[in-house]
Amino acid sequence: MSSLPIVSIIRRETFSSAHRLHSPFLSDEENKKVYGKCNKWS
Repeated sequence: MSSLPIVSIIRRETFSSAHRLHSPFLSDEENKKVYGKCNKWS
């Protein structure tokens, strides 16, 4: 009986759920008012 090689398959994934809502047409203050917490960089 011959021995078969053992094979490992590994899959690594990453996911980033961070987002920032920001309009370049608005001032920083207007962006803060419109988008609130979603306008901040973490």
